[in-house]
Amino acid sequence: MSKKTTWIATFIVAVLMLFGVSSHATATTVADNGNGTIDLPPDGGEYIVTPGGDLMQFLPPAVSAGHSIDIDPVLKFFTTVSEVPGGSLGGDVQIYGATIEMAITGTGLDLNAFSRTIFMPVSVESHSGPRTPGDAVQSFPTEMIALQGSLFGDPDFTTFSITGGSSLVLPSPGHTVLTRLGPPNSDFQVDSFFDIAYEIDFQGAPGSVLEGMGGTTPGTVRLQIGNAIPEPSTLVLAGLGMLGLLGGGRRHRQRI
Repeated sequence: MSKKTTWIATFIVAVLMLFGVSSHATATTVADNGNGTIDLPPDGGEYIVTPGGDLMQFLPPAVSAGHSIDIDPVLKFFTTVSEVPGGSLGGDVQIYGATIEMAITGTGLDLNAFSRTIFMPVSVESHSGPRTPGDAVQSFPTEMIALQGSLFGDPDFTTFSITGGSSLVLPSPGHTVLTRLGPPNSDFQVDSFFDIAYEIDFQGAPGSVLEGMGGTTPGTVRLQIGNAIPEPSTLVLAGLGMLGLLGGGRRHRQRI
């Protein structure tokens, strides 16, 4: 790697750390796949709700004012079926299975005692943009194309399904940054998110506190691995500012 490439990579990492670090984020490191990058989805990674972000939510018919059912989701346990070139972003297509772990909590007088953790299998298709294997920092767009899962035979739900993804008219863009943590062939830190637009459809089961409740609720939630990633415009402005400072420093030295 040239000195110029190393400097650029170091600069990008510094900008990402300055503008994108969340003190509550969980670091995820993934081994180089032997080709100077990693396989997606990241092995062992977990997409969680952005710290301080909104939870997934579905709304039963109003039995009392201000009640809802909130879900704190974790998307994990990836089983990769395929990752092949192509897709809407000009990079790769990932098709895989996963699990959504859902900590479900009721709110309001009628549902404040309702609390469960449910594991739902889901099928997922995501697309990623082009990246350059071997680069110390690889930053590229991603998109959740389809996410679908359902529960069957649950004591509280006759039906319960989650649907999301751009191909289902639920736009779900994202971004991923892979940062090399050492020399060539060392691990990458993964920072990634999807802003998933979703619909939850449910019908309460007989004998459950949810009996007689049901409906469809749309929403959007940010699921994230690692640190928050700043918007591209933030990176551009920060980069221009830093380059201006560095450029000014060089001109000053030339005048001495």
